[in-house]
Amino acid sequence: MKKILLTFVLLFSLVMHAQIKEEGFEKKGFEPQLRISVDEGVDSYKNFSFGLDIITAYRINEYFRIGAGTGLNYVDLAYEKSTVINGKYFKPYYESAMAIPIFANIKANFTKTKISPYLTFDAGYNFFIPFSKYAQKNKLGAFFKPTLGVDFHFSSCTLFIELAYRYQMREFALWTNSHG
Repeated sequence: MKKILLTFVLLFSLVMHAQIKEEGFEKKGFEPQLRISVDEGVDSYKNFSFGLDIITAYRINEYFRIGAGTGLNYVDLAYEKSTVINGKYFKPYYESAMAIPIFANIKANFTKTKISPYLTFDAGYNFFIPFSKYAQKNKLGAFFKPTLGVDFHFSSCTLFIELAYRYQMREFALWTNSHG
């Protein structure tokens, strides 16, 4: 199921970005972007998120862009690690929620050719909307996301592929000695 969802997300992302992108890469000025992302955690608490971000930015020149974004992300957050107790394996426990990010975005393209590698950096804050009382004990906060990507410029649009690392500040009341 995840493979089907991921394929759909990638295709939808490419089509939607093609419809929004203004014509011309060398153009200075306003440059909107629609980004669909799928994030998979790699640490002990393997969190999953699926989201849609809208970034409004200003292209300063062929190489640099600066802007701000917001979005809506569905998240599955791990609340308990997988454990083995008396030889019995227990899977991690997850709860679902929504996160609304508000962030600054900086992008630097390395070239102005049809295939252009780039670096971007997002930094901002996630507002958390829990779906259960258990998840209410969780608090998301500041995050940063450095990204390495490649733009593929066509005559009517630009498509892109990215690989990113996202660090999310997170506090969960049951992991600390705090109460409430």
